[in-house]
Amino acid sequence: MTHTANGQTLDGGPARAPDSDKLGDGMPIHNDSDPDISPFQEFYCENKDRIKFGLLNVNSIRHKFVTLRHVLQKGMIDILFLQETKLDESFPSSQFNVDHFKVYRKDVTSSAGGLMCLIRSDLAHRRRVDLENSV
Repeated sequence: MTHTANGQTLDGGPARAPDSDKLGDGMPIHNDSDPDISPFQEFYCENKDRIKFGLLNVNSIRHKFVTLRHVLQKGMIDILFLQETKLDESFPSSQFNVDHFKVYRKDVTSSAGGLMCLIRSDLAHRRRVDLENSV
């Protein structure tokens, strides 16, 4: 079942809550002080034994990274690809660090384009710069 950002399924029905209120590590999925991550809850519960990929067109990452960091820290996504990050060299990579994830960026300008990939550190991976297009 795939959810839209408003918490409904793609067929228009309401999203149902996951069967468990805890993740595999025993941490609560959500509490009142956390960002709203409800669209990810059922997806996680249905796929907790599988590798989980995410792809988002974020249309500027600047004010959205807190929620994405929370989703990654809760273990709901293993590899996250972001497009249209709209960053340039004035945004240090350190502000996008997430514990136990490796961050890769390909910036264009602060007003257009840009890619970011966050990969769980314990997954074997390497960046293939030789396959990247120059911007």
